[in-house]
Amino acid sequence: MVKKPVALDGDTYRRLKLHAAETDQTHQAILEAALANYLKRADA
Repeated sequence: MVKKPVALDGDTYRRLKLHAAETDQTHQAILEAALANYLKRADA
């Protein structure tokens, strides 16, 4: 499976960077967790 980059607007990217710094997580980990959570809710 080919991974495609996620396009984020400037404000969203800044919030993601801030959240990553506050939680000591990588951007990738945050996006993966958010996607998994979204898919769980969509499946329910």
